Amino acid sequence: MKTQRAKFHPGSKSGFSLLELVIVMAVVAMMIGVTVPVGGTVLRQKARAAATGELTILGEAVKSYFYDTGVLPVDHDDLLASTLPGWAGPYLTGVIDDRRTGMSGYKVDPWSRDYKWKVAGDVLTLSSAGSDGTFGTATDIELITDVTSIRRDITKERIHRLQIAINQYNAYYLTADPMTTQPLPANFATIMTKLIAAGLIPTGSDLATDAWGDAFVPTPALSPVLAVTSSNL
Repeated sequence: MKTQRAKFHPGSKSGFSLLELVIVMAVVAMMIGVTVPVGGTVLRQKARAAATGELTILGEAVKSYFYDTGVLPVDHDDLLASTLPGWAGPYLTGVIDDRRTGMSGYKVDPWSRDYKWKVAGDVLTLSSAGSDGTFGTATDIELITDVTSIRRDITKERIHRLQIAINQYNAYYLTADPMTTQPLPANFATIMTKLIAAGLIPTGSDLATDAWGDAFVPTPALSPVLAVTSSNL
């Protein structure tokens, strides 16, 4: 039996031709050209979502801080440590340090740049410059926290507590006998003195003013006073 050998034909070719290699390289280049921008867009979107999430958490922490202390924080550090009256912090939990800068989490955005804090009256604006690192462009991410509504809530809560004390005082001291009655005068400072002396509110109470720092207004404007209100409501 004869063993057949493979015949070599000079005209035959194996592997890729130069033209085929050029075509393959062009296709790969096109795929890379498409993939890189898409990948970059996805990363920017994820970073933007992360920044928005962090700003939301900071905004909620700011509200809690203000409700307890009555003032707005001026930077990230205020939410972590304070000696202000009413402090019940820290107001940020689960803080993870930034891997690039080593700075405390929520201090820097996903691009490792400091968040910007701006306080104007009752409004705190927290912002990130976004992917381009420049404020005032379309990539900015901003969260505005207005604490006016919190001031209203605090004021209403204080009025409620004062109303309870006034009702208790009048029930005891506002009698039908003019010789024994001790009506509350239309002067809030004197009202506070009488309520404290009667043991109905504690000395040094936060009920001396509304959340704007203004004294409450007695109603009616003549004695005996039956309630108080705020000029800011």
